[in-house]
Amino acid sequence: FPSKVRRLFLIGTTPHFRRAWREANLRAFRMMVKRKGIEAFRDIALERPFSDRVDTGSALRMLEDYINLDLTHILPLIGAETYIIHGEGDRVVPVGEALKMRSLLKRSKLIILPGGHLPVRYEGDFISKIFEVR
Repeated sequence: FPSKVRRLFLIGTTPHFRRAWREANLRAFRMMVKRKGIEAFRDIALERPFSDRVDTGSALRMLEDYINLDLTHILPLIGAETYIIHGEGDRVVPVGEALKMRSLLKRSKLIILPGGHLPVRYEGDFISKIFEVR
């Protein structure tokens, strides 16, 4: 229902995660999650402890889906005003991926904030940028 979406906010995302990393890095990432659980990924992504529990098998299936999801051909079809918010120190999705997103989305603005994958550590900057949008 594109007519029901006025604005879209994308945080720490990529058009295709598999293309963002070498295959060796993806294998290491999967192995880390298998050995240490999804909490290891969350520690990297959030840069702080995360308290809920997720079944590792389910998390690995979701991770595989995300790794293989390719939005490259769909993104140019999105007509909604889109804000791409990315942490300058993101260790999960490289900043270059935000630039790719920006080039594929017609009506987009890229906002790079201090912080990592989910730049919530700098919540004030994050919230002010979102509410700056009118």
